[in-house]
Amino acid sequence: MRLDLYISTVKYVNDFVWFQGTARVPWLSFAKSLPLYALAVAHFTCTWGYYTLLTCLPQYFKHILHFDIKSVSVENYKVC
Repeated sequence: MRLDLYISTVKYVNDFVWFQGTARVPWLSFAKSLPLYALAVAHFTCTWGYYTLLTCLPQYFKHILHFDIKSVSVENYKVC
């Protein structure tokens, strides 16, 4: 990174941003922001899918694949 660009950016932040007093947060703009809603929905669905997989995977192994998780975990523990 160029040094003069860095110095000018630091000067701008120190002079303008920090010493302007209290800045107002545009909450109304955030509330009307479509990308914010898209991000919230994406995060919710990703988390929902992860926890659904996390809670249902042992049942899938047991009932569909007929795979005993306890015996495999004990065997893997003996190898280590």
